[in-house]
Amino acid sequence: MKTKILITATLGFATLLGALAQSAVVTTGGNTTGNGSVSYSVGQTAFVPIASARGNIEPGVQHIYNITVVGLFDELRISLHAIAYPNPTSDFLSLRVDGMDTHNMRYSLVSLSGQALLADKLAGEFTSIDMSALQPDVYLLNVIDGKQTLKTFKIIKK
Repeated sequence: MKTKILITATLGFATLLGALAQSAVVTTGGNTTGNGSVSYSVGQTAFVPIASARGNIEPGVQHIYNITVVGLFDELRISLHAIAYPNPTSDFLSLRVDGMDTHNMRYSLVSLSGQALLADKLAGEFTSIDMSALQPDVYLLNVIDGKQTLKTFKIIKK
């Protein structure tokens, strides 16, 4: 009887350890030898996300993120187009505003940290913005009418 209990307890403990073992999403790996041997893997340890009514926790090493900028006001009567040649741009960015009175409109170019870098009135339907003095980075171009941001574009400068 003691043997059965000991075997059952051992199997239960081994099963519990297997269930709690660490797992990983591995993209590559291998073994190398020299004065010893090393096994390696490239990837991320798999973690279990924890969710509750107060929020979510997603432990781990790598998290991808996507920044989506939404204008404060989406004006349905306008059609704004940002045209950057080439894309990403290196020197000049062209902004075209179709079918709208632009005399009260302006643009502002800001860094992702919110620092205002360039700002001016729109020159009309077609405005050329000189970005040659700026460092390669990602910028936000806001098109503003009065005090309202109508549209925000993500601009990549190489």
